[in-house]
Amino acid sequence: MLLTGVMNAESATILLVEDDPEIRRLVGTMMRREGYRGEVAADGAAMDAVMQGAQADLVILDLML
Repeated sequence: MLLTGVMNAESATILLVEDDPEIRRLVGTMMRREGYRGEVAADGAAMDAVMQGAQADLVILDLML
């Protein structure tokens, strides 16, 4: 993963919304390993709760939740 421009891995927060727990765990681990602050949510309600407390620079959303 690579971000360019004014944002870098240390300052970027990525929110992953994925209902499959194994994919959520794997991608969340990979994001943190690359230095991104990763937040994960299992569904839309959990995403709303996460977004109340933090702002994401990028949201990766599973459309088939």
